[in-house]
Amino acid sequence: MIMTGASNNLPKGNDISVGAEVIEREVTIQNRYGLHARPAAMFVSACNRFQSEIQVVKGGTTVNGKNILEIMTLGAAQGTKLILKISGDDASDAATELITMIEGNFGE
Repeated sequence: MIMTGASNNLPKGNDISVGAEVIEREVTIQNRYGLHARPAAMFVSACNRFQSEIQVVKGGTTVNGKNILEIMTLGAAQGTKLILKISGDDASDAATELITMIEGNFGE
């Protein structure tokens, strides 16, 4: 789902910029060992190449996609559904790269 502008369904206290392009997409972690250290590091490294703000949501927990410790606390095992919320001028490029990485099972 692609949304533009502010959204009323974002979690309270979010850091998503109002007025920027906002992309929200649900993804499923499919690789055998889930989002363990190596794929988490790959994900965070990819996030940090973009200026956009990137949030990852699991259930009621929202974390900063650019922070390895926060990503690891999600405990995203195989089959876990996550929501990526990406906001900024390069949101589309960030979404494409991150979704491709996740759907490609982080090269595993």
